[in-house]
Amino acid sequence: MIDIASEDRDEIPMDLPEYIKESYLARAALRRSRKMEEIERKSEVISKLNKSC
Repeated sequence: MIDIASEDRDEIPMDLPEYIKESYLARAALRRSRKMEEIERKSEVISKLNKSC
């Protein structure tokens, strides 16, 4: 329910900010996830470039 309400308001769910501040593991997981998304985006671009050649 919290996630749905947060999506409607385009906000971070209210139960997460404090947890993220307190949890090294949560911060590390978020950073790793962000890095993986960046790598996937770069891989998609490279794949598209290779197909067009």
